[in-house]
Amino acid sequence: MMCETVCPARCIYIVAEEHPDLCGTLSTLQCQVRRKEAETYQKTGEFKKAAATYVRIFRRHEECGEMDEMLYNAAINFEAAHLLGRAIQVRTVLVERYPESPLSKKAIYLIGQNFQALAYYEQAAKYYEDFARKFPGEDGTRCSEDDKKSGICPNAIEGLEQATFFRIGLGDDKTAMEDAELFAKNYRRKLPRQTSQVMFSIGSIYERQKRWPEVVSHYREYLSSYGKVGMPHQIIEAHTAIGRAFWELNKKPDARKHFEAAVREWTTGAPKQIAALKDVPSESKVSYVREALDSAAESQFYLSEYEFADFQQVAFPQYRGGKSMAKVKQWSNTEFKKWVTRKQAALRAAESDYAKVARITAQAGGVEMKSAPWQIAAAARTGEMYRSFVDEFRDAPIPREIEKDPELFDIYVGALDDVSDPLQRQAIDKFEFCLKTATQVRWFNQWSRSCEQELNALNPRKYPVAAELRGEPNYVKATVGDPGVVDLGAIDQQRLNTKDAVARREDL
Repeated sequence: MMCETVCPARCIYIVAEEHPDLCGTLSTLQCQVRRKEAETYQKTGEFKKAAATYVRIFRRHEECGEMDEMLYNAAINFEAAHLLGRAIQVRTVLVERYPESPLSKKAIYLIGQNFQALAYYEQAAKYYEDFARKFPGEDGTRCSEDDKKSGICPNAIEGLEQATFFRIGLGDDKTAMEDAELFAKNYRRKLPRQTSQVMFSIGSIYERQKRWPEVVSHYREYLSSYGKVGMPHQIIEAHTAIGRAFWELNKKPDARKHFEAAVREWTTGAPKQIAALKDVPSESKVSYVREALDSAAESQFYLSEYEFADFQQVAFPQYRGGKSMAKVKQWSNTEFKKWVTRKQAALRAAESDYAKVARITAQAGGVEMKSAPWQIAAAARTGEMYRSFVDEFRDAPIPREIEKDPELFDIYVGALDDVSDPLQRQAIDKFEFCLKTATQVRWFNQWSRSCEQELNALNPRKYPVAAELRGEPNYVKATVGDPGVVDLGAIDQQRLNTKDAVARREDL
């Protein structure tokens, strides 16, 4: 009796009684032939055809085994063909269908990489976090050299670090903190410096939210736990952040020692320490020096503000000598002269301190680096001191005893004008320097606007206020670098939304 059956691979009818093993043999041969075909496509750079062939094997030859490998290879080739959407779909099926496969483990991480390349940072973070929780020991050391060169080496450490930075950038503060805590729990002993960088980044959350007590406690904990292993620029930034937070809390005596610590860290060799860092790209070192320089300059500016406060405290002397020319001259030569001397001394002390901001410099690639925003701020504040000095003369109350006596009035006002005129010229010089610096570096902020307005107030005809609109810079520390994006070329027509990321086997 004859019995017909259908081969799983193709509709080839055979006589089962005469050839019971033929169907399975043919299917296996077809699987092997198609696999060779896929490998040939891959070698010749026809990645899309190679990927499609691997998918066809998965759909029609499950009896061949190694289907997890077919899906893994398909995704590699889709990625090589710049079809990242298809690569994500295939890898999602691999993870769902073969969760125990070692290739499935790699696929979780690689899906995160694909989403990162597509700038879908939230989805990338989710897969990196999932991989880090399930496989915290995967640090890339067990990867083959080929995988490392191809960029498909799973690394839980790098993935969780990236996820933390992505969460901060996305404003998902709660998850970012959880990621950082997990990183510290898993890798603090093994990787203290890298852990310090992750933990440092959490401070930006408190700063953005202006939660000043938390800023203080976070960076204090950072300095206590990682002060000996932390990156030089981040040590400086931490001290500056604590000082700034105390300043905002009106605890200026507490702020001072941290501003001093930040400047001291810079002047005692931070640039050289950064230059000596091992396994750090040169462009990163330049960035670190820039961050340290800006932070040290900010701290120096705040230190100068204490001198500015002392300058403000020197109050104009009140005349009480009566209606007498001799008394007016005596007041001018004693109290007024002493006040001018004290005020000038306080001004020079503050000006000398603000000048230190401009002296915070570094060399990078043969170019001298300066902190333009804080140099502008220092120049603006110096000009403001000169201008306020002039205002004290001009706004000084005229005693009643003098106001109605023209001769006494002229002596009194003349004494004020003789001292105020050169101060006004100094104020104009400082404001001009401030505005010129801002124009040269194209950095316009509240300080440069202040200089422009002050010049206009002193001489409206010579210094009209600019009518054009200028861009507003946001001078904040960067905590998250923009991940590199692959050249997508002619990306698959499904330009990926979140729903497309999870595909079923029948969609392949």
